[in-house]
Amino acid sequence: MNSVKLINFKIYIALIILSIILIITGFYYSRVQVDDSLRINLAGRQRMLSQKIVKEILLYKIGEISPDKIINSLRVFSETQDALISGGPAPLDLELKVYRELPATEDKESSSKLLDVKKMWGPVEKHAGEFISKKDDESLKHIISESEIILSAIDDSVSELQMKSEKN
Repeated sequence: MNSVKLINFKIYIALIILSIILIITGFYYSRVQVDDSLRINLAGRQRMLSQKIVKEILLYKIGEISPDKIINSLRVFSETQDALISGGPAPLDLELKVYRELPATEDKESSSKLLDVKKMWGPVEKHAGEFISKKDDESLKHIISESEIILSAIDDSVSELQMKSEKN
């Protein structure tokens, strides 16, 4: 009878340990999925922002909006891209009022795609600043000509993040 109690006790302990492991694993993967979902959502928003900025620049050219709207959109784009790559506070809204801490992208392929976007975005951001200050047509041409290329690069980064997330 003692050996039966001992076996039952061991099974009971094993079940408790297994339950604890499953709970911890569940919490870990649910946290990873939350970060992955936010990262994919923010990267997808970058597509929209890149096109919104071009639209705002064109509206500014014809005097329909103030440069402040463009500057704000540029800031949202840059802060989001930095947070996607390196982690840190990422703006959740376009007014830069609500932020969420995002961990750095650890996957090398995803990180590489996000860095490609950042490298392409640098000259566009510079030309946007020049256009705002001078209404320089050469800067406008550069921004427009690069918009489709950047859109494609952003789309590649979103696809990579999605594929990485699906593998987890």
